[in-house]
Amino acid sequence: MIVIFAVWIKVNKTTKEKGILMKKFEDFSIQNNLAIDKKQVVRKNVIGIDRLNFKLVFLDTRSSKWKFHLIDMENILSCNLIKDRNKTTNYISKISLHCRFENEAISDIKFAFYDESKDDQFKTMRSFKKAFYWKKCIDIFSETARLSLKKNKKIAV
Repeated sequence: MIVIFAVWIKVNKTTKEKGILMKKFEDFSIQNNLAIDKKQVVRKNVIGIDRLNFKLVFLDTRSSKWKFHLIDMENILSCNLIKDRNKTTNYISKISLHCRFENEAISDIKFAFYDESKDDQFKTMRSFKKAFYWKKCIDIFSETARLSLKKNKKIAV
């Protein structure tokens, strides 16, 4: 009975945390007139894409002050899936997306999907699949954003 109660408390706490993250994310979306239709909570952070306006949003909660990153997708030079390995065991120790930008004045962004020191090792494959899915979405929509920008420039001329 005690074990069931402890599991219920953990699940309830996780659900509340996700609710708070999604509320903050929704508030940010409304303030910035975003139409985010793809979003996901990943390791107490949130990632989302506005396919209509070609915007990528990251909510980074690693520091005490939460930080939003709002990115115009046509400015993304590359988005790479990074798998770091533990040198002693050779197991995957971290999985992250690394976004680089055409403008070098904009700092690269790394969005973590898995960290062996904080996550259950059985989540490695699931985390890899999530990261791969988001990499694919970012690649597709950043290319679409660049093509749309070129098309709009031709029409304006």
